[in-house]
Amino acid sequence: MAVVADATKCNACLKCTQVCPTESIKKVGSAPNEHVEVSVEQCIDCCLCVGECANGALSPG
Repeated sequence: MAVVADATKCNACLKCTQVCPTESIKKVGSAPNEHVEVSVEQCIDCCLCVGECANGALSPG
């Protein structure tokens, strides 16, 4: 199961992308609707990104 991103809480700071070992998190959209999405195929559910997200936009899947 992959980490789940809540686009309504994400501010696209991209701190989560810096700790993701599989590069499964990508920024999508354009300002002011930028947010991240997690690739279900790539995510190994390590949850490093969840701890990095100050807005609580990422949660274990």
